[in-house]
Amino acid sequence: MTLFDEPEPAGDEHPLTPTRRRSATGWWVALGALVIAIALGASVMFAQSLPEPLRSWLLPAQGWVAQTLDLPGDWGPVPEPSAAVAALADQMSLTESGREVFFRTEPELVGDEILTLCERGHGGEPDPSPSPSLGGEGEGGAVTLGCYRPSTDRMYLFEPDDERLTGFTVTFAAHELLHAVYGRMSPEQQREVDALVNAEAARIPEGDPVLAQIEASVGGDESRRGNELFAYLGSQVELEGGFTPELEALYAETFADRSALVAVHAASIAVLDGVRADVDAAWSRVAEAETAAGQARAQWNADQSWYDQALARYTSDLAQFEATPEAERGSYVVTFTTFGGERRQTSWEEYLRYRADELDGLAADLAAREPGISEQEAQAAELRSQTEALTADANALFAAAFPGSS
Repeated sequence: MTLFDEPEPAGDEHPLTPTRRRSATGWWVALGALVIAIALGASVMFAQSLPEPLRSWLLPAQGWVAQTLDLPGDWGPVPEPSAAVAALADQMSLTESGREVFFRTEPELVGDEILTLCERGHGGEPDPSPSPSLGGEGEGGAVTLGCYRPSTDRMYLFEPDDERLTGFTVTFAAHELLHAVYGRMSPEQQREVDALVNAEAARIPEGDPVLAQIEASVGGDESRRGNELFAYLGSQVELEGGFTPELEALYAETFADRSALVAVHAASIAVLDGVRADVDAAWSRVAEAETAAGQARAQWNADQSWYDQALARYTSDLAQFEATPEAERGSYVVTFTTFGGERRQTSWEEYLRYRADELDGLAADLAAREPGISEQEAQAAELRSQTEALTADANALFAAAFPGSS
């Protein structure tokens, strides 16, 4: 018996001949199948001219082949991600499907060179849609923090060098990943998604910053709106009651926990908002401290000036008193107002004695107050120095968040 359990041949026929004949037949069958498979790919070009029922038989294959041909990067094994990219996948709560698409785009984490890598037409490549993401507001307006290039199926992500901004990279990655997901859809699927996201975008409250980000990314090219809406809504927006079940189900194919992803974005924005609020509050405290110290010093200076004038008058009066013969001194009566505002009338000698006591008390008060005012001024100066450092750190943080803004 042969390996295929065929009857043994009679006479001189070699017992392996039937086996060889079947093997050759198998190769022809396999080759024929390969030719058919290749022909199915070409059927897109001529299926419309075929008569029924051949045309209807080929069309299902045409649809499958067309969708597959839109995925040049999805053939072969999934590239091994770097530790940083794998960590991003975890932070985005990606599903297995989401991880595969993300890793196939071979994300590259870069610094300020993101501005060059994501420049339209970079490297002479006629790529009209690098999909700039997250129109952050730096000093120069919208800036690019990530991009996905459909022509090469590659993703570039800005990685800030400040660990407080780690959450932003997660959002950039999720945003650009959704561009890659959208690019893998058939035109019909994209039209369906466009309708879904346009309806949901209409529910976003007026004035929400994401609306300005969307417009910055669309850049006047309405053909990009559905793609950008899909990316922004999926990575940054969670409306009350959620999106429609159809859209949420679509996002769920990529993200296992989209609510957690949106929370990462909200927390990242809160970092910048918190830093800005801290700086504003710190400068308010500086203004209050400096105003209080300034007022205290101004009052002390005014009191000192008044004391100097009162002392000069007293010195003049005392000199005049001492120059007057003793027999005449008692004949004078002095009417004056005390430092406390009380009106009095007394002898000249008594007046001088009373005024000397008042001046001694005022001098003691000025001496006692001055160290406290100096300390108050020192504290205000220290608070200003700390706030200037806080401001410098905040400026550095914002510069780190928005490449090219410094």
